[in-house]
Amino acid sequence: MIATIVLSFKATNKLFASGTGQPENDVLASQLNFFTIKAINQTTLLSWSNSSPMTNDFFVIERSIDGKTYNQIGKIKSTGTTNFTFVDYNPSSNINYYRFRKVEFDGTIAVSPVRVVVIEKNSDFTVYPSLVKSTLTLQNNVSADIDSDAKVQFILASTGEVMQETTLAANSDRMDINLSTLPAGNYVAKIMKDKKEFNHTFVKQ
Repeated sequence: MIATIVLSFKATNKLFASGTGQPENDVLASQLNFFTIKAINQTTLLSWSNSSPMTNDFFVIERSIDGKTYNQIGKIKSTGTTNFTFVDYNPSSNINYYRFRKVEFDGTIAVSPVRVVVIEKNSDFTVYPSLVKSTLTLQNNVSADIDSDAKVQFILASTGEVMQETTLAANSDRMDINLSTLPAGNYVAKIMKDKKEFNHTFVKQ
């Protein structure tokens, strides 16, 4: 069974499109009625709508697995309407960052806000609560003890930056982690153990 967590937010930093040197465009962001993503049967559906018909040349859709390096995964022609969709048939099994570039006829580029999908497969761990004020608990689900250390990273979803990391020691069944120094935002807890990787999402208040 696969649980899908969708995080939608406007990135607070200026993310740059690959090879363009163009930052996220605040005007484009303000004109969007919505820009959403949804995981459906191992694919990702991107949908966006503008407040008025878009009369630009085309859109370039980009995906990243680390929130830093983006690659083009598609290109669609603008139709002069307000609503657009794109399906990514080959998303990563873990974290996927999406954005699109709006390209005008004169070559001017505007970059959309970022959207993130995390697909969580059955995990060896439970991470709670989903809304964290200061302390996050990491619980081992497989057995009372683990026979090797598990590395844990806390990644700010809007940038892909590792903000804090720790280790769940072998023979430990749980750990309470102090995250009080983390800035507020959407996070991914990445747990790496025995060449396996588990991703869990939470919000730091």
